[in-house]
Amino acid sequence: MLDAQSLGPLVLAPVAGSFLGVVVQRFPSGSPTSSARSCCESCGAVIAWYDLIPVVSWLMLKGRCRRCAASIGLVPIGMELGAVLIALTCVALLPPAAAWFGCLLGWLLLAASAVDATHLVVPDKLSVPLVPLGILAAEVVAPGTGWLHAAGAVAGGGLFWALGRAYRGLRGQDGLGDADIILAAAAGAWLGPAALPAVILLAALAGIGTLACTVAAGRATIGWGSRIPFAPALGLVTWILFVTKLGPMP
Repeated sequence: MLDAQSLGPLVLAPVAGSFLGVVVQRFPSGSPTSSARSCCESCGAVIAWYDLIPVVSWLMLKGRCRRCAASIGLVPIGMELGAVLIALTCVALLPPAAAWFGCLLGWLLLAASAVDATHLVVPDKLSVPLVPLGILAAEVVAPGTGWLHAAGAVAGGGLFWALGRAYRGLRGQDGLGDADIILAAAAGAWLGPAALPAVILLAALAGIGTLACTVAAGRATIGWGSRIPFAPALGLVTWILFVTKLGPMP
């Protein structure tokens, strides 16, 4: 049965998803996400508060601007529903403190993955905070383990840095971006060093599987110089392992 602590993430989830949707949509232009009013990207009309109610407004407007009827796109509703799904999963599987941290992890990774999938880059403001948050989560959920998860962050980031350097030495070009290194450090911070082999293996398999399906569907071609978003696979595996292990792993 839900209690007040469990209801918190569920109430906040649509709002968090709505805000992160704005972050994702405004990333290409570099527009501010917190100070500027929400406007239609097609006609520039300021969006009224009653058209900004998470999930409900998008459904009522059928995904279109009230003024010019231009498509709003799937990013807003996708981020809002994704944030709600993350909150539902965390509340169902984790104790209250870990559920809050699981939501923060999932929401930030959701936004980072969305930007990486569309623009092949992960903003530092979405990835860097995950490292100290993971260490804090470990200390709160399992007191005394923060140092171990700090070591996990160093191990994860260091391993991906070494892999990137090795690839560059062999191929003469970058194989891993700085964001991948930061996300690997975040995985170590949230899950601990013991989980890193599983994270790397599962993320690689998830990335290869997704790419294979995309190529088979005729939606992409791939060559040695192709750039592939890795944040979605790495982020999904990190979050799933965190949630299914009931908090940080030793």
